[in-house]
Amino acid sequence: MERENCILISNGKNWIEQAAIDQLHDSTPQSAGALLSIFPEARQIVETEIENMLNNGTSPEDTVAKMADSINKSIEDYNLLNE
Repeated sequence: MERENCILISNGKNWIEQAAIDQLHDSTPQSAGALLSIFPEARQIVETEIENMLNNGTSPEDTVAKMADSINKSIEDYNLLNE
């Protein structure tokens, strides 16, 4: 399905713009966003979970819940190491 120069892909339940995935994959370290604390790890978690949602048919709600759990765990671990 195409919408104004965007390609939408589906895992059977959900649609996401391919451009968003491509941008995550193609970004350079200079444009990777903040590099403080757990930001790089959180970015990787988000990227991985979006791909898992698309490939495995996970619902958006379950995907976001898994992202939040993983990122919160990373924050807890970071805080323990940096008290």
